[in-house]
Amino acid sequence: MAKREVSWGSGASDLFLNIKGGKPEILDYEYDTAKLHEMCGGKCYYCSCSGASGAGYFTSLGSLIQLGTYRVDTVHNDFQWFLPIGKIRKDYEEVEIKVAVPYVSHSDSKTEVQSHPTVIKFGKTVVYCDFNRNFVDVLKSVLTGKKLPEECEMDGYTYGRRGHRTLKKTFSKLDSWGDAREEEITMEFYNLCSMENTPNPWEFFRDELAEFKADWGEERMFQLLSVEKLADGTFVRTMKFDSMKYRGKALAGNPLETGNLTAGWKRTADGVLVRFYDKSNEAHLVAYAPAREAHEKLAKRLANRMGEGEEFISFVSSHEGEYAEYELVTQKALWLLDEATLVAEVRKGLASKIRKDVANRCRQWIENVKDQTILEAIPDDMVITFDDSLDAGNCRPGTEAFAAQYFPGQTQTTAGELKKYAHNYNVMRIFRHLAATGRFDYKVNTAE
Repeated sequence: MAKREVSWGSGASDLFLNIKGGKPEILDYEYDTAKLHEMCGGKCYYCSCSGASGAGYFTSLGSLIQLGTYRVDTVHNDFQWFLPIGKIRKDYEEVEIKVAVPYVSHSDSKTEVQSHPTVIKFGKTVVYCDFNRNFVDVLKSVLTGKKLPEECEMDGYTYGRRGHRTLKKTFSKLDSWGDAREEEITMEFYNLCSMENTPNPWEFFRDELAEFKADWGEERMFQLLSVEKLADGTFVRTMKFDSMKYRGKALAGNPLETGNLTAGWKRTADGVLVRFYDKSNEAHLVAYAPAREAHEKLAKRLANRMGEGEEFISFVSSHEGEYAEYELVTQKALWLLDEATLVAEVRKGLASKIRKDVANRCRQWIENVKDQTILEAIPDDMVITFDDSLDAGNCRPGTEAFAAQYFPGQTQTTAGELKKYAHNYNVMRIFRHLAATGRFDYKVNTAE
C-alpha cells in the first residue's frame, strides 16, 4: 500500500483503534510511536526538540483502524467525529456503522474513555456503551445483526430505566417558500453504559438535523421563551442540542399574546414573567413591553418639550425588536418572601432601559445641532453632577481628573460654570446628554 502519513502537534494527534482479541485499545501516535511503527512499519522522520510535534509514515495499518486526527490537549473531549467502521443491511438498505470514542492524551490520566460513553451509531439508532466494559461486545452484536438488550445489566444489577427507548421529536422544516411544515423524527436509543450523566442522544444527529436549524438572530425576548418567529409570522418552539438550536413544534401564536408560555415561564404580573432554576434555587425574572409603543410614549413626551413633531417621534421611537425587556436573576427564597418588591424592581429596570434607549436615539437626532444652540438653551443655574458626566459616557478617571483640576473638592457645579469649558468635547457631551434626556426645554432646529 502507499505510505500513510501520520503526525502529532498543535494540540492534536493521529489515533488508532485496536480491537483484535476482544480488548479495545487506543494507540496515540504522540505517545505510542514506537509501538505503532512496530505494528505498522514505516518510521518517525521528524520530532521537534520540545517533543510537542512530530511526523512519520506507516507502510500498513495491519489490524488497526484509524480513528482520525483528534484534538487531545483539552480537559476532555466528550466526542469527536464519527469513524465509519463497517456496514449492515437494515430495513432493506445498506447502513453505515459509525463509532465515536472520547479521548484526551494531555492529562494525568491520559484517557477519558472511562468517564464518557463511547457511541455507536447506525441509521436512526444510537447506542451508548463503556469502552473498556462492553464496547467490543456491543459492536459485535451490531455487526452481526443481533438484537440489542432492552435493559442494561451491569455489575450483577439490571437497570430497566436504561436499555432501550424509542425517542420521538417533532421538528419544523421550512420549504422553498419559507412556509413551515412539521416532521416527526424517531430514534432508537440504547443506553448500555454505566455513566449516570450522559449527553443528549440527539446531539449525534447533527447532519440529519441540519435542515431544522433555527436562526440565532431572533430578538432576546424570543430567545428567552425558546421560540423563533418565522418570516410568515408563525411561531415555533426551539430546542438545543450540541450548542445548536433546532425548530420544534409550531405554536398557535405569539406565546406572550396567547398566554401559552414556553421554556418554563409563568406570568406573575402584567408584563412580568418568572421561571425557577431548581438546581441553584434561583428565580429568573423578566419585565417586557411592546418596544415601539413604550419608546413612542417617551418620545412624544420629549417632543412636546422640544417642540418637535412626528418625524422626531418616529426617529426616536424606532426599535429593531418587537419587545423591550429587562432581566433579573435573584434567590428563589427572596422571590417567595418579597415578590412585590422584585416585580417593582424589574419594572423599574425596564423603564430605565427604555429611557436610555430613547436618550441614545435622541442624542443621534441632535448630533447636527450647533453647540451654541445647546449652550444658549441650558439654564445657567442648572445643577450638573459627577454622575451626569458618567451617564453621558465619560469615563470615571477622566471625570475625576477634570473635576480635580477645575472644580477641586466639588461633586457638582452649575451649567453656567461648566460652560466656561465648553470647548472641551467631553463637556459638550454632558450638555448634549442633558438635552437628549429632556433635562431642560429647548427647540432643536435640525436645519441648522
